[in-house]
Formats: sequence, C-alpha cells, structure tokens
Amino acid sequence: NLIFGGTSISDVNKTKDFIVGRINTNGTLDRGFGTDKTGSVRHNFGEVTINDMLQSGDDVLTSVVCQNYDKTTGNSNIFAGGYSYNITTNKYDFVLVKMNKDGIRDTSFGTIVTGTTMNGKKRYSTELGTSDDDILTCMALSGADDAKLVVGGYSYNTTSNKYECIIVG
Repeated sequence: NLIFGGTSISDVNKTKDFIVGRINTNGTLDRGFGTDKTGSVRHNFGEVTINDMLQSGDDVLTSVVCQNYDKTTGNSNIFAGGYSYNITTNKYDFVLVKMNKDGIRDTSFGTIVTGTTMNGKKRYSTELGTSDDDILTCMALSGADDAKLVVGGYSYNTTSNKYECIIVG
C-alpha cells in the first residue's frame, strides 16, 4: 500500500485542510483507512469560534512519513506535518499530527491548544519565539533501527527581519 498526502480545499468555506490517504497496490483507495473508512482522512486544525461563528484558518500539508513499518504485520505510524494559520494570532505555526496505520489519529500525541482547536482535537503545534510565521517544510526519519523523526522548516524573526532555518530531531 502507498500512503499519500496533500492539501484539500473545502467546498463549503474554501479553507485548506490536511488530507492523508492510502492506496492499494491496484491503485484504488483502501476503504479500510481513515475514521470513516473512505480511504482518506482530513485534518482541520485551525477551527475556532469567534462571536458564535465557527471560523477556520488554512492548514497546509507539506510532508508525510511512515515510521517503524513492518512488512509482516503492516504496523506503522504515520506523521503528517506542515503549517496552520492561527486566526487568533494571525500567524502560521508548525503543525504535526500522528496517525496509526489505519489512519486514525493517535490521541496520545500532542496537546490541545486552547482557542485554536475544537472538539478536543490534538496535534503538536508551536510558535517559535517571537517569530511571525513558523513553516514546517520537510520531515525525515533517521537511518537507525529506532528511526527518530526529524523535522525542518523556517521561521521569520521579526527582530532581525530575517528568515531562520529550523531543524528539530
């Protein structure tokens, strides 16, 4: 099976969300993948209620990796990362979500960020220092047997008016 990811635009409000899916070897969507078993799952991280109206910022997926894949059992973790527009702070933040092999979100990973998520959605998100925007652009796994996740991107430093490279692993 092949894991794919990208950014999907909502028909209703035209905002962008992460989308991650799985394709069978014959090219069809794997209907055993995702919370509703459609073969793909959407992640919207930036929802917040302001003046009794649900509003959402864009969530852009830039990288997907699978960790600890075992060909015998098919067990693995799926990490999807990118950036999310936080409509409360008007800034972009790093966003990283972990899913189990079936596409179901691993609820033990990440935190609930007050005011920027809805219905207890968990994800890892961070604003780095005093930057305006923090953009996750790539992810990789170390070559070791206990492969560690490494993420990279850039951040805009408002004090120096420069972009800074970020690597975390």
